[in-house]
Amino acid sequence: MSDAPGAIEELSRLAKTVVHELDRAVAAELDGMTVAQWHVLSALAGGQGKAMSALGAATLLPGPSLTRLIDGMVDDNLVLRKVDVADRRRVLVYQTRRGTAAYQRVRARLAKSDELVHLVARHADLSARLGEALAAIRGQDLASI
Repeated sequence: MSDAPGAIEELSRLAKTVVHELDRAVAAELDGMTVAQWHVLSALAGGQGKAMSALGAATLLPGPSLTRLIDGMVDDNLVLRKVDVADRRRVLVYQTRRGTAAYQRVRARLAKSDELVHLVARHADLSARLGEALAAIRGQDLASI
């Protein structure tokens, strides 16, 4: 008989540890930006504005924390808020030019990080396997995540 509860606990601990260590490695390359700011700018890459709910889903931050983060990023001129022309009740968040430049600099630094490049190269199939695990946990088809 397997120890399913023990395996679940171990998987949960390992997942948290991997996220913590990956964030630590990424943070070393962010040039003063926080990991949370990087996640927001990543979600906004491409010039499309996003509603706060979409940013919350992309960053996994609760509403009040995300609002404080966005407020600070507005103050730092990394993002701006605009009323959605299609639905004036909704506010969209966009990267500013400064935010886009900062995000591009960070992407370039990440691409040059030997530690991160080697990590990705050694574990190229890890993203696909994690996506499959996430889909299974959610009870969804992999294409829906």
